[in-house]
Amino acid sequence: MAHAENSDGAALLSAAREAYKSQKLDAAIAGFRQALASGADPVAAHNDLGLALKANGRHGAAIAHYRRSLALAPDSPEVWLNLAIALSIAGRGPEALEAARQAAALDPDKSLTQHGAGIVARANGEIAEALVYFDRARSIRPDDAVIAFERGVTLLTLGRLREGFAEYEHRRRTGRALTPDFPSPEWRGEPLDGQDILIHAEQGLGDMLQFVRLAPSVRERTTGRVYLECPQPLRRLFDAIDPAIEVIPAGGPPVPHDLHVSIMSLPYVLNLGPGEEAGRTPYLRAPSPERMASLAKRPANRPRAALTWRGNQNNPRRSCPFDVFMAILETPDVDFFSFQRGDAQADIQKHGAEDLVIDLAGDLHDFADDANALASFDIVITIDTAFCHLAAALGKPTWTLLPFAADWRFGTDAEQCPWHPTMRLFRQTQPGDWRQPIAAVCKALEGFVEDWRSRREAADKGAAE
Repeated sequence: MAHAENSDGAALLSAAREAYKSQKLDAAIAGFRQALASGADPVAAHNDLGLALKANGRHGAAIAHYRRSLALAPDSPEVWLNLAIALSIAGRGPEALEAARQAAALDPDKSLTQHGAGIVARANGEIAEALVYFDRARSIRPDDAVIAFERGVTLLTLGRLREGFAEYEHRRRTGRALTPDFPSPEWRGEPLDGQDILIHAEQGLGDMLQFVRLAPSVRERTTGRVYLECPQPLRRLFDAIDPAIEVIPAGGPPVPHDLHVSIMSLPYVLNLGPGEEAGRTPYLRAPSPERMASLAKRPANRPRAALTWRGNQNNPRRSCPFDVFMAILETPDVDFFSFQRGDAQADIQKHGAEDLVIDLAGDLHDFADDANALASFDIVITIDTAFCHLAAALGKPTWTLLPFAADWRFGTDAEQCPWHPTMRLFRQTQPGDWRQPIAAVCKALEGFVEDWRSRREAADKGAAE
């Protein structure tokens, strides 16, 4: 339906849009409101005001304005998609998914709409449906790197590794991966013939810990030197991987080499396929466990559990509030130790848990210290953070708490992580609700204690005989 718009309203709407483009959100919000009051096209004005409010973090108000726009123009795929994104951010998953489906159905030939619907569907755990939308978007815009990358992440989530890692390579054309400007050619899997190769760092510490498993496969392919670049917190740990791999600090002076490859491109270059994720496990070891042997010294008749509850602060979904996490500490006959670094260390004292969990973080300065300390532990219970990849790479029983619609490397609904045979996954079944997976951990921990005691008694009996 067309809506009349007077010239004053149109001018105000145009000015507000300019403010919005310039990220002057307060001015844009005020301008859109004034435009509405002055007779601007209400379909456009309500939608644009919703965009500005969402950008300003005021999602509830944005949702209300999108709905007002849709009441006047119910067949607008653009507004349906905007509504879907705002609802998804607000944690209203079922409504978001329905709005995304409306947008996709109304605009099947527009890549932006199909792409947006895919993002919303994946965020709400509908991975197979998300792939349908990304497939459509990819067919419409086959050269769009962002669509290809998002499709790759979706394929990886579904366990379709070879296709997924091929599409994941497009991340470098999206600005999501900053590749240093090396003078050497990039290695794409051709025979190395004794050439020296640099495996360079990319993305976060957890990514490095997950994919460093593939560095020895590169070393086996050349008689030349293999250099492994890594951030300083990982350097001492990675030094212990293989004496034939020379570990160098990220950001340090360049080393002479013939070829380079990103550590995150190794799965693609090495043609990693389904069923090959775990590879040689464990693939990391504690460099000097004797250095930390006294750190977690407790009576030998109780299992020791290592804990972390807060992950990357840029992603609050990957952190469990300590008042909820504390339910784990109610399990008797377990000695709990915190490996949590940063501001979250204060949670222990803030909640009066000093007698329930021993804080070790002050004695741990890098991942080598963590690995050395973990040598004397029986189980690790952690949020999705680099620590879970470290513990599992060491072969420790690792229980990982996951948010709803977790990262691609954890798959969709399985209890075991394909990349880590010793990792058990405890997933949110509702977005933001940690109580259900924490309750599952508590129940499983009771069984773990019983099994630990049985194994200990059998070992003691065998020793006595």
